[in-house]
Amino acid sequence: MKQLYRFLLLLGFALVIGVKANAQRVSFVEPKEDTSLSVSPNRVKIVVHSNSDKMEMSHNMGEEKGVRTNNDDGSYSYTIDYNFPEDYDEDFMKSTFLVRLPGGQKEFMLILRKGKGFLGTFNENFTITAEKNNDGLFPESKAAKVTFLSDMKKLTIECNGKPCFVEGKAVPVDGCNMTAAVSNESGVMNAYSIAFSLDEEKKTPTFIKHPVFKIKSNFTNEIEVDLGGDLQYKKSYSYTVVSNIKVVEKEASFEDMLARAQAKEKESDFFAAANAYQDARSHIDCPVDRRSELESQLGRMNSARRFLHYAEKFERQGARVERKEGFTADSVFIYYRGAIRSYKKVLEYAPGATVYAQREEALETKLKDHPMNNKVTTVAVKYQEITGTHPNGGGIPIYASYTSDKPKTDSDDKPLGTTRGDGTFRLVFKTTPPPYLYFYGDKKSYAIDSTTTEINF
Repeated sequence: MKQLYRFLLLLGFALVIGVKANAQRVSFVEPKEDTSLSVSPNRVKIVVHSNSDKMEMSHNMGEEKGVRTNNDDGSYSYTIDYNFPEDYDEDFMKSTFLVRLPGGQKEFMLILRKGKGFLGTFNENFTITAEKNNDGLFPESKAAKVTFLSDMKKLTIECNGKPCFVEGKAVPVDGCNMTAAVSNESGVMNAYSIAFSLDEEKKTPTFIKHPVFKIKSNFTNEIEVDLGGDLQYKKSYSYTVVSNIKVVEKEASFEDMLARAQAKEKESDFFAAANAYQDARSHIDCPVDRRSELESQLGRMNSARRFLHYAEKFERQGARVERKEGFTADSVFIYYRGAIRSYKKVLEYAPGATVYAQREEALETKLKDHPMNNKVTTVAVKYQEITGTHPNGGGIPIYASYTSDKPKTDSDDKPLGTTRGDGTFRLVFKTTPPPYLYFYGDKKSYAIDSTTTEINF
């Protein structure tokens, strides 16, 4: 595609970049479950095909981005391969995704299921035109040739209703006086050539003298090329098929992007707000003295959405255990306390998200009647001490963690403490401890609860 863009610029086509989705500029097919994708039992794979090498894909479950690979046909695949957390008991998860192209963006939701793959497409809409080149000689008597040059690798071309090329591959044209072939010129341009026999004595059932061609690709409109008359002996006709992007709107201003980010933050849509702050920060008109501020706001939104993910997960797991084992089960208390702690963290990063303050208060009120509430009160009075010796020695920061996996490296949480020079540590909690502790550099977190006194590595 980069070669295509350079070629268009040489021809004088202007490419204008915008950010808002427009039906005339981008086309989107929402990912659907696809059994042809190979997926491990505890993972889910989301693949989006695109005709652009500039697509970006992100999701609200973590910091993973779509990984781009090149396809044989010149298109691209963007893949997010997500691993469900080890302590996640449900077989499905509701997630929000964002795909972005220079011509627009699309946000969509999926119900992801373990061991499944999902496949969709998000393309720039291209229009194609055919430019006439200088004609030449064809060194065969009673014959002529028509060639279409293009760096598009999957053109479909018909001549007088008969397919000559289908998605870039030449097809036999039976009972007709033409033969199609594809070759590559200079490693960049494909030459779609059709040779015509004009020998009247060897006339075939379908004898074409005045050809009319129809040309298209998977991502473009269809155009018609009429040579304007009969083919002439020993003549070579040449056209170049090029593509440009149809632009119908102006690029959003820095002020527009910032206003969108602030509006999404006010709506507590942290995923959309984070992406909008990123757009504002990277805008060409963003004031230099505001970039640090916007970077900070972007970080707040990412942290808020991460802890909201944990809060909703813990609350959902607590409700599931409550349905199966009843409200008095110990796990109900542990999961709901995890949700409360996570909602508090959300409110640290997004104080205006009052809806989550209400969720926290509702869970606090509910847990007052739980049998474990008195046990935790006793622990809080006496304090809870957790000790151990880390095998990698001293100076290792220790963090609260809300996942059994390795937490994200961009976490802005402060460490609870560090290991001493000999690797020993001592942590004291005045309230219920987090569900996991993470020691910087390890590949996983370590599960703890209100009864833990020592961690064995």
